[in-house]
Amino acid sequence: MTASPPGEETLLEVVHALAPIERRAGEDGERQAAEWIAERLCAAGCAAEVQDELFLDGYAEVMRALSAAGLGAGVAALATGPGPLRRVAGLAAAAVTAAIADDVSNAALVSSKDSSVPYLDWATPSLLTTIQTKSQDLMAGKASVTDVIKAAQADDAAFQAKLAK
Repeated sequence: MTASPPGEETLLEVVHALAPIERRAGEDGERQAAEWIAERLCAAGCAAEVQDELFLDGYAEVMRALSAAGLGAGVAALATGPGPLRRVAGLAAAAVTAAIADDVSNAALVSSKDSSVPYLDWATPSLLTTIQTKSQDLMAGKASVTDVIKAAQADDAAFQAKLAK
């Protein structure tokens, strides 16, 4: 029998603890998972807390509707022959694209007023990349769980310092 890679037991524990929890944004399962993670981080000697954040329910529905409208208008523009209908469909597709771009760009405006983080799915714009990179190092035996946590904390600290400027 071969030994498990470093951290495998911990990773399995995390998966088994979090996988059964339905973690939809803004719902109880999300908080339950966050509290479990914070407890684990504190037990490992890291500073961690679960913070309340404004959750804008319905955002995905708005984006889904806008995306569907853009797709429909784009397909209509491609499917019709040359003429006024194609131009109208093309303009509709452009208008929907502009609406999506406007909605997405407003996050930066909200952030500049120090009222929200502009990346609603992650605490920082680079956190996903940081976690992915360090997790690969962890699985390759080049980093410890503590290294992954410290990298995530450093990523957050750098982003918070940038916001404070």
